[in-house]
Amino acid sequence: MESQQPLETPLQAAVREEAEGGEKRAEQEADAAISDISDYMAATSPDELAEAEAQLEAWEIPADPMEEIEFVPDGKPFVPVFSARTEAEAQIIAGVLHGAGIPTSIENHAGTPAYGGAFIAGALNWGEILVPEAFADAARAEIAAASSE
Repeated sequence: MESQQPLETPLQAAVREEAEGGEKRAEQEADAAISDISDYMAATSPDELAEAEAQLEAWEIPADPMEEIEFVPDGKPFVPVFSARTEAEAQIIAGVLHGAGIPTSIENHAGTPAYGGAFIAGALNWGEILVPEAFADAARAEIAAASSE
């Protein structure tokens, strides 16, 4: 009597096929990387190597603009510039301001968290975006510009 092979569920078949395909993809990606490097080396003149090394040696990691700014430059308190309805909205606006070099603080309103903290039950807004007073006008301008896009 012939031995029967165990039946394979569709999920098991998909997992097996993915594993087999993953190995083939990894080999193809490695071959493509080696080919790209070989092509680059063939197209690069040894005469240009010294220039490229000099450029690399002269290159410096750019400074983080946030490191150059005192968080509260004039010692004045933070002021609210935006009322966010959700935590996601607060994070997006804070990211816009951070990208413009404006330090921010997010303050959520105390209350009963709802939906995993994404909303605060009973509050009109989730929280406030605060910036140092010296940055308030610039922050409002950045928010207005981002909102109009």
